[in-house]
Amino acid sequence: RAVVTKSDKKKQIVYGCVMDSYRDGRASPDAHDDWISPSDIERTAHEYMETDRAIFVQHARRSDAVLVESWVEPYPSESDYALAMEGKDHRAFRKMMGDDHVHSGSWCIGVRLNDELWAAFERGDINAFSPGGFGYREAMDPGELPVVKFVDIDVV
Repeated sequence: RAVVTKSDKKKQIVYGCVMDSYRDGRASPDAHDDWISPSDIERTAHEYMETDRAIFVQHARRSDAVLVESWVEPYPSESDYALAMEGKDHRAFRKMMGDDHVHSGSWCIGVRLNDELWAAFERGDINAFSPGGFGYREAMDPGELPVVKFVDIDVV
């Protein structure tokens, strides 16, 4: 789920995770029954920042919305990061971002909307991020997913 979880009306910026390997307190598939590894998420985030950075509306129309922030949430330690990148059991932070949780390894962004898009957001016509793109599916047994121990943190 890549819903907008936080917004700043004064700045007309919406925030949310574009991609997240973890749901429901574990490494788990997304709404399309796909699981994207933390290493693939990080690679995708970096490639996007190195290239076009375009923001489209409904995957169809290029907009003049502006990417103002992009980050991959950190892991509790360098060893947890290394284990996550290898697809092995590890720990991950879980914290609140707006109305939802964000986890280590999640790719999150902040996008400044123009007046027209902000009005669409406020009407509920725009409520999520979707990375689009192409990939290939590889069969995977759910038992192959890494075991993740979540460390809840409070952010003030």
